[in-house]
Amino acid sequence: LRRQRQMCIRDRIVPLPQILMAVDYVKHLNFKSIEDGQYKLPETRHEVIIQSFMPAKFPDRIMVEGHIKFIDFYYIINGSEVIGTIPARDLADKTEYNQDLDVWTCDVAREKLSMLKLNQGDAIILFPEDAHAPQLIDREPTMTRKVIIKIEI
Repeated sequence: LRRQRQMCIRDRIVPLPQILMAVDYVKHLNFKSIEDGQYKLPETRHEVIIQSFMPAKFPDRIMVEGHIKFIDFYYIINGSEVIGTIPARDLADKTEYNQDLDVWTCDVAREKLSMLKLNQGDAIILFPEDAHAPQLIDREPTMTRKVIIKIEI
């Protein structure tokens, strides 16, 4: 079912070449030579964010975010993080959409989220239908470094 949903959403929202370009970029990137920061993916309008962080514990309520104009492609360089997800359509009390930052947020009870653990080398694609809360920990916090590619749709 998950694969069926991903294929349906991908075909409807974004051409496959844009996602493949992001995957190819990550596969050929020398992460040791690049500092944390924001960059533009060459020959595209996609934004690349490389960040290091210490994941946070799960509070009882978690702030999720969602986007309209971009798909988030996450790749874990090292460490691990848990991402809480929930269908955006299930959220009623979203903040007003910030068009400049392409983000809205919503406070959600922890038990309503599906938790996905990502380890070194794992990737995830988060579509506008996927509200998400990144940078959560599984058990013990570990310094984590990841790449986020904002794919314009």
